[in-house]
Amino acid sequence: MLGLKGMDVTDEGNQVRLQPLFLMEVLELREAMEELGGPDTHVERGRITTEVARRYESTLSTLGSGLDSGIPSIETLAQCAAQLKYLKKILDDLHLLAG
Repeated sequence: MLGLKGMDVTDEGNQVRLQPLFLMEVLELREAMEELGGPDTHVERGRITTEVARRYESTLSTLGSGLDSGIPSIETLAQCAAQLKYLKKILDDLHLLAG
């Protein structure tokens, strides 16, 4: 979709620089996942999963609206797409932990 808006996502020169705040949030989520253990593991894992799923859906909605309206810059849309990749990976890892 970003390619249709003029961004060649396969070009290495178009690497998206994620916002430091987002990267810190990802690190905090990863740390929380590593600390899962004990009798309330499923409750905490569920809380983290819900939080990440909400963030994923919100980011996906922002990306979709932006693609439809053309209002945000292509860089903003690329940020959303990159964030979705990180959030999806976290969700996948949480589902693996639930095993």
